[in-house]
Amino acid sequence: MAVSQVVTGLNLEEILVNSQNWLGEAQLCNRNLWLLTSHQSHAAADKEQELNTFKARLLLGVKYINRSSVNAKVISYKKENKDIQSLVDLVKSLLSCSDRNGLIMALSYMINAYDGKRSNIKIIVEDDTKREEFAIKVMQYYMDERIYLLKALKDIMISAAYKDGSSSDTQLYRNFRDQLKAANMEKQLVEQFLFLSKTDVPTLEANGKLMIKEWSTKWALQYLTELNILLDVMAYYFDVECPSDDVIKQFIDALKVIKFGTQLPYRFFIEYGSEACLLQDKICYASGVILLRMLGIGCLREFCDGSTTRLIGPFGNANISKELEKMFKELGNLTPLSPIILAWVTKCCVDDSDPTPQSTIELYNKRAQKADVFGFIGNIVKSDWFNEDYVWKSIVYDLVSASAMVFNEDSLGDTETIIRLLIGCITDKISWSLYKPGRRNTIAMLLFTLRNRFPYDHELYFDMLTKIASTSSNNANEVYNILEHSTTYAEVLPNPRSGQVQCISDDSTIWKQSEDKLIYPQAAKHPFNFMIRKGTIGKTMRQGEPVISWTVEYSTWKLFILEIDICLSQLQDQSVAISKLPIIDKVKKIIKLTRIMLDTSWKLFDTLSPIVSRAYAILERCHCFKPWPSSDLISECISCVCTAIKHEPLQAFEDLLHTRFMPYSIDDIYSNPSSYDGGRVGSVILAYEKQARYYSMTISYLTLVRESLRSINDQYKMKKNGNHTASTYDFQADLIATINFVTIHIFTDLHRWNFSDPGEQEQIGLLCLEIFENTLHSELDIKLSNLSNFVSLSGYFAQIIRKSDECLVKLVNILSAGTAIIRNYQPSERNLKPTQILKSTLKITLRIYELTFMLKSSSVAGSNIEKETEVAVFPGEHDRLLLSSSSYLFCRWNPEILILSLNLFKNLCLNVPMSIYANLGHEAETLRDLLVSHLRMKDMDLKVKEAILELLIVIMQTQPGLVVLLLNLEVPEENEIMKSNRMSSVRFNDMSCLSFTTQLLHDHFETLQSSGAVDISPSYQLLCLSVELLYYVWKDHRILALDSLRAIPNFWNHLAALLKNLPVKSNVEIGYHIKASAYTLQIMAIELSLLSGSKISSLNNSVKKIFVDAFRESTELIAGNLLRGTSMECEDEMELTLSDFDTDKASHILTLLKSWRTFTVITSKVDGIDIDNATKLNTLSKIIECLDYQLSRESSSSYISVAYELACLFDIMINLWSSHLGKSAELFIEKITSLLLNAIKSDVGLPDAIKPQLFTALISLFQTVRNRKNNQIKDETFIDLTTIICETIQRYNFPPFRRNEQKKMVGEMFKDRIKNTRSNMQVLTSKEYKESVEKAKAKKNRLPITSTYLLCEIIQLHVNLEALLPTFLELNVIQTLLKFMELSFQQDDGAELIEAALCLFIQMTKKTMTAAESLVLNGVSKYLCLDFPQNYTLPMVESMSNKKDTAVYAGETKLKKKLSTKSEWRRSWRLGISLMSILLGISRHSFLTDAFNFVGVHYERMEKVLASVRYNQSLESLEEAEEIMNFLFQLAHFENKWQFDLPIVFNRMKLSIMSLCRSCTILLSRSQLLHYMVKHRSPEKKSGATTQHLPISASLKTVTFSKEVDEDQMSPEIRALFENVQICLASILCKALSALRQFSPDLMYLVTENNIERLDCKPMLLLSYNAPAAEDDGPVSFGTILACQSMALTLLNKLDCHRSTLLKSPNNQSLNSSVNADTSHKSKLRSALLYIMENCQVLILSQALLYLRQSDISNNDKQMLRWELSSELGNFLNGVSRYFTRGGSHSSPRHADASVTSSSNLSLSFSATPNKDDSINNSKTWTTNNSGQSPRKFGIRFTDSSDQKFFHIMDTIVHRMLNRTNNTN
Repeated sequence: MAVSQVVTGLNLEEILVNSQNWLGEAQLCNRNLWLLTSHQSHAAADKEQELNTFKARLLLGVKYINRSSVNAKVISYKKENKDIQSLVDLVKSLLSCSDRNGLIMALSYMINAYDGKRSNIKIIVEDDTKREEFAIKVMQYYMDERIYLLKALKDIMISAAYKDGSSSDTQLYRNFRDQLKAANMEKQLVEQFLFLSKTDVPTLEANGKLMIKEWSTKWALQYLTELNILLDVMAYYFDVECPSDDVIKQFIDALKVIKFGTQLPYRFFIEYGSEACLLQDKICYASGVILLRMLGIGCLREFCDGSTTRLIGPFGNANISKELEKMFKELGNLTPLSPIILAWVTKCCVDDSDPTPQSTIELYNKRAQKADVFGFIGNIVKSDWFNEDYVWKSIVYDLVSASAMVFNEDSLGDTETIIRLLIGCITDKISWSLYKPGRRNTIAMLLFTLRNRFPYDHELYFDMLTKIASTSSNNANEVYNILEHSTTYAEVLPNPRSGQVQCISDDSTIWKQSEDKLIYPQAAKHPFNFMIRKGTIGKTMRQGEPVISWTVEYSTWKLFILEIDICLSQLQDQSVAISKLPIIDKVKKIIKLTRIMLDTSWKLFDTLSPIVSRAYAILERCHCFKPWPSSDLISECISCVCTAIKHEPLQAFEDLLHTRFMPYSIDDIYSNPSSYDGGRVGSVILAYEKQARYYSMTISYLTLVRESLRSINDQYKMKKNGNHTASTYDFQADLIATINFVTIHIFTDLHRWNFSDPGEQEQIGLLCLEIFENTLHSELDIKLSNLSNFVSLSGYFAQIIRKSDECLVKLVNILSAGTAIIRNYQPSERNLKPTQILKSTLKITLRIYELTFMLKSSSVAGSNIEKETEVAVFPGEHDRLLLSSSSYLFCRWNPEILILSLNLFKNLCLNVPMSIYANLGHEAETLRDLLVSHLRMKDMDLKVKEAILELLIVIMQTQPGLVVLLLNLEVPEENEIMKSNRMSSVRFNDMSCLSFTTQLLHDHFETLQSSGAVDISPSYQLLCLSVELLYYVWKDHRILALDSLRAIPNFWNHLAALLKNLPVKSNVEIGYHIKASAYTLQIMAIELSLLSGSKISSLNNSVKKIFVDAFRESTELIAGNLLRGTSMECEDEMELTLSDFDTDKASHILTLLKSWRTFTVITSKVDGIDIDNATKLNTLSKIIECLDYQLSRESSSSYISVAYELACLFDIMINLWSSHLGKSAELFIEKITSLLLNAIKSDVGLPDAIKPQLFTALISLFQTVRNRKNNQIKDETFIDLTTIICETIQRYNFPPFRRNEQKKMVGEMFKDRIKNTRSNMQVLTSKEYKESVEKAKAKKNRLPITSTYLLCEIIQLHVNLEALLPTFLELNVIQTLLKFMELSFQQDDGAELIEAALCLFIQMTKKTMTAAESLVLNGVSKYLCLDFPQNYTLPMVESMSNKKDTAVYAGETKLKKKLSTKSEWRRSWRLGISLMSILLGISRHSFLTDAFNFVGVHYERMEKVLASVRYNQSLESLEEAEEIMNFLFQLAHFENKWQFDLPIVFNRMKLSIMSLCRSCTILLSRSQLLHYMVKHRSPEKKSGATTQHLPISASLKTVTFSKEVDEDQMSPEIRALFENVQICLASILCKALSALRQFSPDLMYLVTENNIERLDCKPMLLLSYNAPAAEDDGPVSFGTILACQSMALTLLNKLDCHRSTLLKSPNNQSLNSSVNADTSHKSKLRSALLYIMENCQVLILSQALLYLRQSDISNNDKQMLRWELSSELGNFLNGVSRYFTRGGSHSSPRHADASVTSSSNLSLSFSATPNKDDSINNSKTWTTNNSGQSPRKFGIRFTDSSDQKFFHIMDTIVHRMLNRTNNTN
């Protein structure tokens, strides 16, 4: 879609030539210029450029569209379009302009004011009726634009006229005013005035049916409004700039034509009494005042008061004087001309060089007096427009002041009128010239006159003092001094006959007091009542006036206190007629003066506090006044108290509550909001004012409540920010009662009141809304009686409003009624209260939603608050509220209302459970066009754009229906797809929200490329929000939208441009840039994660390079600049670092770090994105440098968080890139060690939160170094690291995790969670609560775990542990770890920590005997013996066998813990067994008692584990059984001691070992069975699932044995698992046979000793020779061991057969690789099988010889034994001989070069083990015959090589021992 079609609805590119030029000029909107100049908008980053764009319009003003079109562009149409031409003709006829300007206005309306669908414009233009209506709307838009242009010019003049020109804006506007002056601005202003004065309104005759009479009246009102604004512009312009004589003459001619506005040509369209009459009156008044300023009335006043010695300006020009005289003669006695005449007469009187005759001067002076010039000026002063602008007051002041200095009282007339005029002109803008000494000052002279007449004539005196005091604090202090040191007292002259006074002058002007006289005799005892002493001299004021002024010194303030006290006493006296008390008005003025002075200078409070306290007294006693006095007195008292509350809120409000004037609570107001008393306000004031229908006291009271809330909240925040205790106050209940009174009795009942003045109703409603707004934004905390904790006043009040249906409905009604104001707003509107009411209502509604949402976020699942907030905020009103808020989105003339409505709409989308799209209906598309057009407008307020983007982001998350509409994607039609080679390219429409974001990124990139600057964006917040919107498109996986974005040329270049250097304007922009960079990294990370490997490889190399460059640039941005303390020079020559950021910026940095971590991790894992090793090492180095810098800074939560994120990232990167480190691993270890040492030595210290990540990274680095087997780390590094870790362990001391710590942590989580941001506004459910607690516990326990594992790595890598052991012993590491094990067992928690400690102990014992001795001395076995049974349970096993023994070994067991926790304890249990094995192997007899204790405690568990091998072939269970057999094998060396101390345990364990041998033999001999059991039962189950294990017999029924299992046909997963299980079973069998071998007599002893009968040993094996059955249990027979050795030989033959088969195909690379992969497995299994064969041979022969030596065995049994074994062993040895003959190699564990290790890296190896008795040296030497050869009955040939020597000996023993004759028993 073309750009013009987006903004106008018409495709101008197809219609017009140079359409972009037309479009660019039409986009200029005077309304936006006015919003900019009135400081309501923040649209332009460069205001100067914006002003220059409108410079031509501002010069022409209302004539900008009617200018000459001689050189104007001619409309050139590309093709005939009658509809457009007809529209232009209609607009041209209505506006009386050229075709060009008509087209521009029509297009400008479409762009800037049209509120419908853009697609409907084309339909409107084609329809005749709709086209005419459209033209009328264009005309109304044009009328508004003219007013906006004049308003903008007025604001420019006002801003340029500010005295304080230091601000940049003021200087900017002054410079622009100078540019306008250079362009002859003054002439243009006068010409516009003349144009508006002579123009006729369009009539029906001129414009046909389109221009009805109503529009003629509107045009008349339009011209009057424009003239009024133009006069304001002229007043401000000519106040600074002096016009030329020609301009003055031109303006005089214009005034003569319209006769000062009384003869306007369109005056006939003005109705009497309408607003137009007031506008016309202003023209009459203001035009003459403007002429006075142009004539230089200010210079005349300065000449009159002596400031200048020469009259300068136009008044001193003779030609101008002649023009004035000519005008006086032509206009005659016209009243608006009288001020000009007065000024001219004054000039003639003071200018000695003026040739005007005195008679002419007197004539014109009389004409002015006859026209009542001062009455006319008085009407000007009383006008509303006069009080709005100070410039009018300065002109009138100059005129009145100059004339008062020249003429006497007789010439001027009434002095009171002059004084009142001057009082009305006093402002702070001109007060600087009023009191300079040495100058004839009119104000000073009049003030002295009024002072001498006080208190007789007090009214004017009070008014003047009040006005002067309000101008500045210095003037207020001066007023105080004047009243404090009064020297005259004026009163009515007493009757001389009374004898009180005596005349002492001939003219009766001087009198003397004859006796002492009290001022107020009725208050004789009052301390402030003073006396006029006898002999006091007085003087009468005026001749004939009975007023005398006594010369007496007194304090007027004390007199005021006296009069207030007298008034109070009279008010309480019911016999006095209150309405006739004159003192009431005087007291009212006293309190008003006090209030004004305190407002201006609060320093006077100490001296004026007695008057303030009496204002409290009046409010306290007001209910006793009967009849009711003037309400103005009460209003003034309320206002005075309000002033006190502004400055001392806490004390003043508490004092006010003591008067019972305010409402107060009488019961539990928290539970019952209506339990309050209305106080004096409710009982008297409201009742009286409702009857009188005059509400001044109500307005004052509401103002008092509003200011109280503001001031108390400000005081609370000040204490809170100052780290003071911000507790609640005693009056919180009464404060809530006051607010509830306003809510219930005033706001909700306001529509029932009767008003004499409708404006008061608006004012009361506005004050109520402002009270609600201040309450909802208050930060005060209150403590409810039914809750133990504090809640915010805002949240509590939000609940009160939500429960008040009337209040909610009224709020919605106000918003609904305000939609008409929004739609029909006129720029000439002067009443601002409706707009303020709408703003406050929007703020209140928005705040209610925000607070309700915050309550939901901060509440725990199941709490009462959460249940209450689940109710809808506005029940039943959501539809109306939604429609109202959507209507407010069309407000173009007030950005604040638009922003509030956008935020309210956003909260509705976020909180209201309904579809916004369904509720909006057909308006949704219109709303979409409106929002996008706002975004695309260049001069739209940036805050509005930001609010729109925030709304779009929320819609992306909550409103899927609106998302599709806002994305506005276009899917090409089928014919387009065919043209594009079947490639369907989805694109988004230009009316899509994505079009603005992508265009913004494009402009940012282009400007960056062209200028090379960084801070070129008008709003980094806008840029940040745009990227955030794109982030949610990626996050939600909007596939079509993503495809359309990817299709944009250079999109990734534009996006990656945000990862450049930081902006250099301010830290605010840096914060937004950081956030935008974070979202950019998130987008790129999601993009990489969405693309598969094939798609990434197919990406363009330039795109891949962008991602790689983004990786480098992000590293440089974050690690190179932001976090390394690199300062950035700003425009104002300041330096910004991380320390300049506030909390929000720190949170942005954390967000950026997390995004960087995500992007870095994903980029590193993606195969298609190649990052060279140098970049990786550079990244790691910069992370360490940043971390070092952060840890060296001041300690704070933000810095610790940043350091924590850096440490986490470093840990992750080290794990990902460990294979690429090479020799740099040692360098990084050195750097981290140095970092740790520096941080510990610094004042900041090393936070414990960062250590786990660094320790984990060190573990990975140590593992990398160990794998390279080239350790170049210095010994000092090992020692330093060991010291740091040991100190950490010692200081940490492993405290248990208790419940109070859980509560504390959860409280901290809540504080972080309830921040008012979109990302964390969620309710914390019970599940999340538990997960948060578990995460916190894991985080807390991670430090000791990583510390312990790091010690393990150091011990493994360091050659000499003896050098580190002193550090261990000095810092009590072993004792600390053992203590922790005890605490963890008691708390039933900490299995991972116990596991780490056991790993450390195992490594230490392997390295040195000293560590083992230390562990034994510290009693490590005590913890392993006593505490494991409480924390460990076996896996749940369900058996389908009904046999009794099966039920014993595989009975059902209840789980006490989760599966993950159970697995952790099982690992700890295995490590404990391994440690016991190692200690027993090292310490031998010294540790034997501990070993017996261990096996005595855990033998039942060991039995179950060994028995479970038959049913459970999981690697975890097999490894556990292997560790148990390791321990039992070590313990079997002490058979005699074991059997003596624990005979029952010994027998049971021996049976278990024998049963284990049978189970392993069965499983290994039947590979098909083992494969079936591994395949169907070994994969891991889900957490919490129950695993069924079938007995072997049940499995045999389901398995067919037609053929052996083919390992080549197994899946890779099953094959690997099968091989691991096979090796584990073989290893277990090795250990079991080794243990049984220790239980059997030594074969050498049996062979060599003759007295074998004395051996007290019974055979273990049963005299049975059958192969073992699956169901067999109990003791093992000879058949089982024979089957075992046969199984081993069979598997050996299979291994060699499989190897030879593979080697026959040397050219097959896949088979060769398979051989290499199986080498490790085959080697381990072959070694184990040979070891099994050897042990079986020794065990069989040992048990056979033991049977043959037994006397209680029958000869038949012995003969059967010989026969069976001779046959079986002969066949077996024959098979072994064939095996060696074929080339099989011996790799028995008996040899030093081979060993079978378990699958656990902590298990012991199977090497040759010592005998059960240390005193016997069991050398494996065997006796042979003299020839060195054994008899070979079976023809078996074994050589004497090392591989076959053992079997050679076995062959000899078998031949000699089993085949000897019967002569041996």
